[in-house]
Formats: sequence, structure tokens, C-alpha cells
Amino acid sequence: MAHHLLGVHKERSLPAFVRPSFPTWFERREPLGEGHRGPVFLFHDTFMDYDAPEIGVSATELLELAGYRVMLSDNVCCGRPMISKGYLGKATEHARTNVERLHEQLGDTGYLVGCEPSCLLTLREEYPRMLAGSDLGEKAREVAGRCLLIDEFLVEDQETNGEPDLKFGAEDGNKVLFHGHCQQKAEADARLSLELLRRAGYDAEMVIATEEEQLLIDDAHLVSIDLSRPEWSADQLIAKGPFDAVIPVDDGGVMIGAVTAAATGSHRSTPT
Repeated sequence: MAHHLLGVHKERSLPAFVRPSFPTWFERREPLGEGHRGPVFLFHDTFMDYDAPEIGVSATELLELAGYRVMLSDNVCCGRPMISKGYLGKATEHARTNVERLHEQLGDTGYLVGCEPSCLLTLREEYPRMLAGSDLGEKAREVAGRCLLIDEFLVEDQETNGEPDLKFGAEDGNKVLFHGHCQQKAEADARLSLELLRRAGYDAEMVIATEEEQLLIDDAHLVSIDLSRPEWSADQLIAKGPFDAVIPVDDGGVMIGAVTAAATGSHRSTPT
């Protein structure tokens, strides 16, 4: 049906759309705490909303447990798929819409926190270049300066404002191999995800692998390993399988879920 009606090739797999969507769950939820640290705006991307709402659930609960009042950002798609396919005109329209909405929403003090590096970093890295010289150029730079990935936000906030209200428990000592997102490694700092995992009690190390190598790692079920070295390459990991722990892969969602699972009082993992 998708082949004939939508022009999607019959051998192309489609994402599984879930119910309820993340925005629907968010509206129905009961916040975990009063948010005494103030508001933070969660950038909810398309995959979070309709394909993997558990990422948004985990991010919301983690931020609320840390003492923040979570609010959803007023945004449309970041435009990254359009940029990657060469539809720069349409991507620029989305950039203008997002900059206008988010500049008003964030004001001078609000922070926009994202989970998917490709989406959040489009706002931070691409929008100022796309809108340079336009009537929204200055606003694009100001919005970019308020954009942080969730690991950046939690780690940097702790260094600036002291320890957030997070208490971690049962995950202490569990070994984790973390594979940073490619764009996160190029335009941010994947080591902050590693730092957040370690603060949550995990014995976490970085795995150095391409996306193709990561697929081989996943297929080999490499989930626990002697972590006496700070970094392991994919071929070394594959040679040592099979193993028996957790490998957060490169979409950011597994890392966020792992940290949330370790936080005292956080038990939910899927929207209801």
C-alpha cells in the first residue's frame, strides 16, 4: 500500500508509530516535583514525538528529578532531513519559523535542551549560518546560544549551580560501553555523555566505532567487557564477544534512559 499510495519502495521498512505520542503523554503526566530550579524547555523532535516517545519520557523525568520544571518547546521540524537532501529553501523556512517562535519562548534566560544531536545541533550550528545577513540573523545567534544537549545541560549546570537533585542507586558499578553520536562527536563533546553516565554510577567507557562497525557490535551482542583500557575499537570488541551488559548506541536515547533508570524514584520507561 505504501509503495502504491506514497511512493515508498515496498522493500523499505517504515518506522513504527506508537500511541500515545510523546506530547499526549506529556499533557497527561503528573510532574515529578515542583521545579524549584526553574523552567527548562525540552526540544521534542519528530522521532521523539511519534516513534520513540520513551526518550522524551526519560528526559522529562530526569530533568524533573533534577529539580526543573519541564516545558515543551514551540517548534516545527528542525529541517535536518531537508538539509541532508538538498532542500535548503524549505529548510530555511523551518529555520525562520523555529527562530521566531523559540526566541520569543526562551527570552533572555530560558534554555532549550535536546536529546537528538542531529536536531538540536541543527539549531545551534546551522541556523546562524543559514540566516546570516537576514532579518533573523541576530535572533538565530541568540537562540543558538541557549541550545544545549541534555548531557551538556546537566553536567554544566552542576558545575555552575551546584549538584542537581539527583540521587542514584541500583545501577552502581554496572559496566557500560557508550558509542557517541557522529554529529555529537563532530560538533559537541560526547565525553559529557560519558561523564553523566559515570555520575549516575555506571562504569562507563567510550567505544570508538563507525556506524557500520556499531551494527556489527550490536549483532555480536557485545555487552560487557574488561574495561581496563579507556577506549576500545570495534574490531577489538568483536574479537572478545560474546558479552553480557549494556551498550548504549548512538541515538542518545539509551544513554538518557540508562541515567534515568539509575535515578531514585524513576520507574517509568514507556508512555501510558
